[in-house]
Amino acid sequence: MKAYLDSSVVLRIIFGEPDSIDVGAVPEYTVASEILKIECFRTLDRMRHGLRLHDDDVAERSAFLHVALKTIKFIKLNDEIMDRASRPFPVVVKTLDAIHLSTALVWQQEKKEPISFFTHHEQLARAAKALGFQILGC
Repeated sequence: MKAYLDSSVVLRIIFGEPDSIDVGAVPEYTVASEILKIECFRTLDRMRHGLRLHDDDVAERSAFLHVALKTIKFIKLNDEIMDRASRPFPVVVKTLDAIHLSTALVWQQEKKEPISFFTHHEQLARAAKALGFQILGC
């Protein structure tokens, strides 16, 4: 099985949140939009300031994030993805979610093989399901 990851999956694991997807359940072949990196590092920085995380905690989570990112094949934003993200979806989605969905759709079309969509965001999962993806995480 091939999987598309959104940032909620990676962040929930890094922050040790309840009900995170077991790392062993994530397939070896995972893809994600390159925006996942930005979302994860921005969230880590926000949490550092907002929760006043200790430097050791930030360093540990940042190191884990770097390791996790090495296991993901990143898909660069391109005109096709941006064009698809600007078009309507079956349910309401936010901008970054539209980019994630569009990235998964374009990858699936180009590779001509199915991909599962891993997310912990209910609305994003609803949209992915409406587009025909198998959902894991919600």
